[in-house]
Amino acid sequence: MPASSSFHRPALLDGLVDYAGLFPPAALALDAAAAQFVAHRAQPEAWMLGSFVVPIAQTTTLAERLPADLPAHLSVLGSGGGTPEAFLDALDADFRALDALEAAAPHLTAPTLEVKIPTGLPPAELRRLVEYVNSRAAARRRFVFLEVPLSGLDAASRRTHPLDVVLEVEPGGAGVKFRTGGLVADAFPSCADLAVAIGAALDAGVPFKCTAGLHHPVRMHRDEVGTRMHGFLNVFGGAVLRHAGGVDAMDLEAVLADEDAAAWGWTDDGGLRYRNREVSAEDVRRGRRLATGFGSCSFDEPVDDLRALGLLPADGAAAARI
Repeated sequence: MPASSSFHRPALLDGLVDYAGLFPPAALALDAAAAQFVAHRAQPEAWMLGSFVVPIAQTTTLAERLPADLPAHLSVLGSGGGTPEAFLDALDADFRALDALEAAAPHLTAPTLEVKIPTGLPPAELRRLVEYVNSRAAARRRFVFLEVPLSGLDAASRRTHPLDVVLEVEPGGAGVKFRTGGLVADAFPSCADLAVAIGAALDAGVPFKCTAGLHHPVRMHRDEVGTRMHGFLNVFGGAVLRHAGGVDAMDLEAVLADEDAAAWGWTDDGGLRYRNREVSAEDVRRGRRLATGFGSCSFDEPVDDLRALGLLPADGAAAARI
């Protein structure tokens, strides 16, 4: 770690963490989560913060709680629907609600919507739904992350898996969202499934984000969930390495499974170092256009862990822009 005065902020961490304090395990009340977000925005590490994650039903109240002189991005959890008709009706209603929100609260922007895809749709029907989402989101100048399941990605029926169907559609106004953990062991996908999902999204040129279970930088066993939790350095560092050609499809699974914190570091220009591989800051930024970030109910945990590993200045000094 270089001295604080010469520390360039790592491109991998820039805006990586979407604050999701409203959700478990933190599950803060709206007032408390809003206050935490404002406090985090004043920290030296505020450059690591992305959006505030909020359900659409709470956006108006949140707008009243965030200071008008503090511009902020929201990533909004949409209403969704169990059938294509209900899903698309809700999507249009959500877009209208976000238009109204931004008109009433100019200090807020809501560029992204996160919605679970309806389950059990035949591939052709799901494909038509995704095509509609792509076109509608692009027309509204918004982006929709469609949450897709990760189970079954190593099965023989891959061509009909929802992820593959979604990725078949020409990239436009929609990306994919992966659930990388939860409150119980069964909520954590295997390294194999996650590697397949990340690689497929990168190969298709479709942006992805992650949610849940990524509080810590490096993969490790955690007693509170009774299993190994994925590390956000493993996930996003691995994605950037894969995008830059530093690892192949088989290597990505090994990167995700790597529990050695000493394997990770930064180059002098704020790029990424992993074992004997390096990725320049510019190549990291290119990879991050697809590997966009993750939602975390805590911002302090990622920051504190990175400091403890020597990957952020221990004194909280502000990092210089690259």
